[in-house]
Amino acid sequence: MKKSIMLLALLSASILAPGAHAAKKYLAVLETVVDAQCNACKEIEKSEVSQITEELRRVAINSLPQDRYNIMTKETIQAQESAVLQECASENCIIKLGAAIGANYIVKSGIRKFGPKFTLTVEMYETKNGTFVAALPEPVSSENLYDILEKAAPVCAEMYKRFVNAQSSEAPPQLQPSAPTPTNKPSNPDGSGILTDTRDGKKYKTAVIGGKRWMAENLNYKTEKSLCYNNDNSNCGKYGMLYDWNTAKTVCMQGWHLPSRQEWDNLVTAAGGQDAAGKKLKATSGWYKKGDGTDDYGFSALPGGGRYPLGSFDKAGYGGYWWSATEKDNSNAYRRYIANNDNDVDDNNYSKNYGFSVRCVSD
Repeated sequence: MKKSIMLLALLSASILAPGAHAAKKYLAVLETVVDAQCNACKEIEKSEVSQITEELRRVAINSLPQDRYNIMTKETIQAQESAVLQECASENCIIKLGAAIGANYIVKSGIRKFGPKFTLTVEMYETKNGTFVAALPEPVSSENLYDILEKAAPVCAEMYKRFVNAQSSEAPPQLQPSAPTPTNKPSNPDGSGILTDTRDGKKYKTAVIGGKRWMAENLNYKTEKSLCYNNDNSNCGKYGMLYDWNTAKTVCMQGWHLPSRQEWDNLVTAAGGQDAAGKKLKATSGWYKKGDGTDDYGFSALPGGGRYPLGSFDKAGYGGYWWSATEKDNSNAYRRYIANNDNDVDDNNYSKNYGFSVRCVSD
């Protein structure tokens, strides 16, 4: 389990008055969790975290109907906090904590930093069975924590609005196509999860993660400059083709594109953060030396290796490389790397002449 600093605070509000509506639900909004394994997050002050939580609190108070949702006080949780957290050693602690204080729903938020940007996620769960019910369509990002306050307010308000509407219509409250089901697998927006490339008729599985629809297989579209690993056609069937960066920018089918560095950041955040996402994104087979992953989100990353600028190939079975659309300078561009012997997702830049895999993302 990823250790994190949990700063717990709940929205203030009144206790149910006598004669209140019987269907009224209790809601607890936990203070933002700061990722302890994010070295860059050490610069975040507790007071700044509290300000973010206060903004989420304000939005909740203004967005949720007071006749249907009772917002629990900070004091309510303090009597249970220590005992529950001592017994619990997983992310389900927050679910257990919510149940212990009698909350029907809990809202949790988390913050970490990718490169120069802070990233905030907000999720909502029903405590009865831990079911995910709502989330922001994608993380809120900014280089300035105070900008996050301003950006988070309208999207959080919309999240609550959709949640309330779903509850009112007695429809399942899952709001986002990226929301994991109770089995932690993402849903696909069209029900099929299949993308057909009309250029050559090839079909690809897809997965919706972090509010974006991604190809769940490496692109295998042939161009004049694309190559199979070791120039062996059977490797293209398994790993897809390898492309230099300039070619990679042009090969995605209409309605899809090569993901930017920020879009990769959002994917990694949605899959558990940089230090854990590799394990969760890797396929459950195909990685050497017991390097298989859990494929929690249906991304099914495979170790397709890469091609050096001078023509040699390396790392198939041991590592997967994927281009981003973001360039560092005239000679280099950013790519993501997942290794068989690690759980993280590496972000670095390489010469544009390398041959790496491509995952397209929907526009």
